[in-house]
Amino acid sequence: WLVLRKKDKPAAEIFSVSYIANARAADRPVTFVFNGGPGASSAYLHVGAVGPRRVAFPADGTLPQMPPRLVENEESWLAFTDLVFVDPVGTGFSRVIETERKDDGSGGDKKKDDEPDPKEYFGYKRDLESLCEFMGRWLSGNDRWGSPVFIAGESYGGYRVGRLVRMLQETAGIGLNGAILISPALEISTLASGDYDVLGWVDLLPTMAAAAAHHGRSRAFEAGVALDEVRREAEAFATGDYVTFLTRGAAMSDRKSTRLNSSHANI
Repeated sequence: WLVLRKKDKPAAEIFSVSYIANARAADRPVTFVFNGGPGASSAYLHVGAVGPRRVAFPADGTLPQMPPRLVENEESWLAFTDLVFVDPVGTGFSRVIETERKDDGSGGDKKKDDEPDPKEYFGYKRDLESLCEFMGRWLSGNDRWGSPVFIAGESYGGYRVGRLVRMLQETAGIGLNGAILISPALEISTLASGDYDVLGWVDLLPTMAAAAAHHGRSRAFEAGVALDEVRREAEAFATGDYVTFLTRGAAMSDRKSTRLNSSHANI
């Protein structure tokens, strides 16, 4: 655990698991790894993808039988970088440090004015600030400021990585050698879009068109058409006629509306 401070007082504890090579070559990189959620610990990338050991999954991708087994991970990144798996505050074993309340004389506890907000680190800004502080403190504590530094994140962790690339340099003095985004959730609004949010549907249509073509279920493209061509045409339609249809709706003429409906159904 590493204790974060606010106004010189302990504010939160961040838990991490580090794998460091015994022979510390000067050019040995270190990679900080975050998972997504938000609300997920680093366990999924730790024992699911890049750690030295991983959960044994069946070859067909189905869930393993209980209890799951750990096996050696032949594709671990540890072969070429030290690894630091980080649980942001509120995930895994990382928590806000609560202050003790004093009895107010009425049988209840008196709330202090400076009592920490349990949701303080759930906002994106405070979340990023805490990770900047953690990384700087970890590099200092392990004498690794001279090492190449990378960050890697999955899903919402990819969003963290995208923001940290700039923030680490500007606020923590950490210059990165690279950033790895794994299935990143960069456009948060599209993940929770509703029926009347245009962008989500425009973004989704090319993916659905490519999936249909790949499985031979497309009514717009013949079998064997390259997926790059499918993607280009689907994107052109989605950002052209399709977005016009979605934004204008009933305001369009019946003739044009019918034509666009037919094109949409085919793709």
